[in-house]
Amino acid sequence: MLRLSYLSKTGGVGCTIKQEPEHFIVEEIGLDGEIYEVDRFVQPKWKEKEDYTIVVVQKKNWTTHDVIRAITALLKMSKKRASFAGSKDRRAITVQCISIYNADVESVKKLKIKDVAILGAWYWDRPIHLGDLLGNRFTIYVPETVDQSELISNIYSELGGVVPNYFGEQRFGARWNSHLIGKYLIKRKFADAVHEYLTRITEEPAEVKEARLRLAQTYDYKTALKEFPQYLKYERILLNHLVTAPNDYIGALRRLPLALCLMFIHSYQAHLFNTILSDKISEGSIFDLESGEYRCGVNWYSFPDVMRINGKFPVGKIIGYETKINEREKRLLDEEGITPAEFKIPQFPELSSRGSYRPYLVPIKDFEFKKGTFVFELPPGSYATIVMREFLDKKGFK
Repeated sequence: MLRLSYLSKTGGVGCTIKQEPEHFIVEEIGLDGEIYEVDRFVQPKWKEKEDYTIVVVQKKNWTTHDVIRAITALLKMSKKRASFAGSKDRRAITVQCISIYNADVESVKKLKIKDVAILGAWYWDRPIHLGDLLGNRFTIYVPETVDQSELISNIYSELGGVVPNYFGEQRFGARWNSHLIGKYLIKRKFADAVHEYLTRITEEPAEVKEARLRLAQTYDYKTALKEFPQYLKYERILLNHLVTAPNDYIGALRRLPLALCLMFIHSYQAHLFNTILSDKISEGSIFDLESGEYRCGVNWYSFPDVMRINGKFPVGKIIGYETKINEREKRLLDEEGITPAEFKIPQFPELSSRGSYRPYLVPIKDFEFKKGTFVFELPPGSYATIVMREFLDKKGFK
């Protein structure tokens, strides 16, 4: 995994976060600025029956996708009817809104799921879409920092109220290889993409490591299907297809959810963005604009808005097939053996990516630290883990 430069120079406390789910709390900030808080019931915002139901969900040790699957299963409807504004961490206590098409409000309120609470439900006239939030508020308890107020204050002063807008480790998958799979897809190496997904070995149960290793040695999909545990759902989907069509790697990939395949592409784009941002921070050139970069303004909540082209936050590129690259980006893509045009994938057009923009820096809004507890807000798509590494990591390199 790429080692990323730090914006602050002072070494941190030297510890980790998420020791317990209760130590990491995420509360969604709605488009109207309301913060959906832990254990706070939300009064209905509309009473007349409409096509959609908004549900305020509090969860512990659940992914967003899994809790939606559980809720819709109990309601006896397809999970495709549900949508949300942004994924939330699994190992945490989180609160967020989801929308469900044609769900009965009273039935939703009566749902009973372990470690899940329904804090509110009401009818609404439209669904929630990805990005329909202002951001998230984080409350993070780190026991080792209880007596470190002076150190935390010094680091915050060095940061000047902002942090690098790196993509966090979650973007690269539990086995740290999502970006590698994405690169294979962009290079049209579909067999390599499938094999990377199936055979990459990390810290997993022994039975999984053995199954992955044997497949890497034999490419025997039929035997692998017998050996891969049932809980490796996506691996088994790939293997099921390859048993009947051993060379149809694109067909196998198409059996996976499109969102998962897109995640591979986005992960590689995140790797490129992180590399460029890390280099600029290391060089001290984060505010030196290069060709195609600009400074953006903020929205009414004081978070960067890349659509506002005049402001103070430097903006970089998420490289895609429409990106006009500058010299720095060209050097990186040459090293990677990639061209922007390759982000358009004729064999798999659903995965093609035009490219976009992302702020290099984001504010740590309403930052507080008291008795080992950090509280702050971040815009959508920014990672609390990136904030915390500035305060916790020893910073053995720059």
